[in-house]
Amino acid sequence: MWNNQMGIREKDQDKKHKYFQTASKAYKESADYFPEDDECSAWFRSICLQNLYRAGPTPAWVFLETMDAVDLASAHMKQIWTSSALAMGGRDAAINQTMETGGNIRDAHASGQLKDEGVISLNMP
Repeated sequence: MWNNQMGIREKDQDKKHKYFQTASKAYKESADYFPEDDECSAWFRSICLQNLYRAGPTPAWVFLETMDAVDLASAHMKQIWTSSALAMGGRDAAINQTMETGGNIRDAHASGQLKDEGVISLNMP
């Protein structure tokens, strides 16, 4: 979380990207500690993806792999965690919004316009 907040505050683009890359990695590692059907797995993977959107140039396969992991974890999570505090607080809407942002990436990959090794830089605020 600290790296995410530092990335938001940082003015230098290279440093900003580094903070978001580090935050993305940390959230992925955190998600890996939880079982796939735990809501924290899906939630942290979604936050990992949000940080990738801000991390500067990133290989397409990293985005695609992360989106697939969010999809899989979300599907398992929704079978169990329907009434948690996080769910009641808008978890599913937040995850869906994060995934919709990456929809164009999947579309471009599916149509062959984007290769796995292609680099994406969304530079979202």
